[in-house]
Amino acid sequence: MQEAGLIDQWLKMYFPAEKNNCEKLKSSLGEARAALEDTTGAYVVLAAGVGAAGLVLGAELAWNTARTLRKAFVKPKLQHTEVRAQL
Repeated sequence: MQEAGLIDQWLKMYFPAEKNNCEKLKSSLGEARAALEDTTGAYVVLAAGVGAAGLVLGAELAWNTARTLRKAFVKPKLQHTEVRAQL
């Protein structure tokens, strides 16, 4: 294929020598790079999400711990059949 020139023909067909629209647009706009100042909003949102997740996790742990301790120290209520048996 290479000796017959098929690869060269394919490259000329699908990759023309002239600049495409993307390269023209890129050269007219200049080189744009994202700086740290441009991405601070994303870090603020990330920090808020991590903070909210931490608060929810802490609340769930406190709730489950309190419920477990309450069950350990509170006597179970008597059922109505047990009350009749005691009378």
